[in-house]
Amino acid sequence: MHMPKYIIRLAIVLIIIIEIAWLLSPSHKSTVGERFRNTERLAALEQAASQPSAVNQAAVKQEMKILYEHILTRKIIIFIILIAIDAIFIYLFWNRSFYKHASIKATH
Repeated sequence: MHMPKYIIRLAIVLIIIIEIAWLLSPSHKSTVGERFRNTERLAALEQAASQPSAVNQAAVKQEMKILYEHILTRKIIIFIILIAIDAIFIYLFWNRSFYKHASIKATH
């Protein structure tokens, strides 16, 4: 059974829009359970809780900045991989479609 081209093209556009929306959306996941530098972050939080000072608060802010940069980097890498996969599927879709039409014309 043959699926119309406009449905496939619409699906490709929708997938890319969803991926861009995912990249731009804020993360609603708690960062407490994030494993990246978890011991350092928890130590800074404990230190700031037990001995509140400007230095300890700065250490917590620095740890959170490092964590958010890590999360953003990971998100960008996943997005690049998804776009590469999209590009492969688009290339195969257009090539398969081209060769399919070329083989039909060659047989007629």
